[in-house]
Amino acid sequence: MSKNICPVCNYDGLSEPPYNNSGDGSYEICRCCGFQFGYRDYGKNGYKDKNILILHWRSMWIDSGYIWHSRATKPPLGWDGKKQLEDGNMHLSNEQKEQLQEFLLQY
Repeated sequence: MSKNICPVCNYDGLSEPPYNNSGDGSYEICRCCGFQFGYRDYGKNGYKDKNILILHWRSMWIDSGYIWHSRATKPPLGWDGKKQLEDGNMHLSNEQKEQLQEFLLQY
């Protein structure tokens, strides 16, 4: 199994791991969901907000209809973003949705 899986959308096609052993982002942009590691996950509290910002991006990607982000790279044949999340058991739980709402109210 690849270690180069996007923690936002479960895309198994990143060129490198999204984070190094120190937790720093690779700055790669996921071709599938558009999340940039080391940029989109850095909030007003630094990387302390990384997990909730990942949930926020996932929520926005789901709400947008699981749209493939890259214009230069076409999605794999038969690609299905919703199924990709389901395969990784990555849909937002009610608890995660509540955490996200609370965070966004404070942000």
